[in-house]
Amino acid sequence: METKRGRELTREELQTINLARKREFGSRYQLQPALDNREGDSIFFLLKNELDKTLAVGKIQDIKITFKNRVCLIPCFSTVIALQKHLGYGRLIMNAIKMYGEKQEKTIVGFCETSILPFYQQCDWEVLSPEDNRFLYVDINGNVIPNIVPGEVIFTRGKDKLMEQILNGDDKTAGVYRN
Repeated sequence: METKRGRELTREELQTINLARKREFGSRYQLQPALDNREGDSIFFLLKNELDKTLAVGKIQDIKITFKNRVCLIPCFSTVIALQKHLGYGRLIMNAIKMYGEKQEKTIVGFCETSILPFYQQCDWEVLSPEDNRFLYVDINGNVIPNIVPGEVIFTRGKDKLMEQILNGDDKTAGVYRN
């Protein structure tokens, strides 16, 4: 498993990731990590074979949330793609992301469509029940954007106890800043 910042990705790695994103998610947006953007600071997890061919990829990027009247950055995983399915490569990426969170002692979250929740559950990640999901999109001023939610919340608990604070506090709402 290789980890590197987005700005350190080779042209070939970036091309592989962008093609995989287009195939997997229908994404038209091309990642363009640079020294001065969030993608450049994102951490990419690359599973490669002995010939240096990428088999799977995942990404962690800090996202801004508002919780208990304060704004904080938390790691959010995304872009988990196995280029060949049903060989355990996606699980290896998710395990590496979880281990990263443990080393950083931080809660890591992700948002996904309901249809792929079983994959994350098989990887031993927790899923917030619909009753406990208090994540909402907010605009740049911190105002809730109505009628849109970030999706299902997948997470692994960190020593920072962030998820416990969200679930057990009086204010169970966490706003996710939407770019």
